[in-house]
Amino acid sequence: MFHQCEGLAIDEDLTLGDLQGVLLSFARAMFGPDRQVRLRPHFFPFTEPSIECDVSCFQCGGSGLLPDGSRDPLCKGEGWLEILGAGMVDRTCSGCRGQRL
Repeated sequence: MFHQCEGLAIDEDLTLGDLQGVLLSFARAMFGPDRQVRLRPHFFPFTEPSIECDVSCFQCGGSGLLPDGSRDPLCKGEGWLEILGAGMVDRTCSGCRGQRL
């Protein structure tokens, strides 16, 4: 099953820090304040910079292992679930080439 949501923020002086704050708030609102959240760099062709957002796996508590010691198939034994990718739209894709965004 695939779900997608999109958001767009347009303003002067927006930074990756603004995007990080929105993503952290979103992840905690969706998955609860007790979930650990990590943001890591990634490449998406139409956004720069780009990041992926992961939350700690609720099934294994972020350890990657089930109570019987076997690898958790939900998080593939990594302890993290990838929940979304995000980035800031590259000005060459938005038709603003040569303009200050």
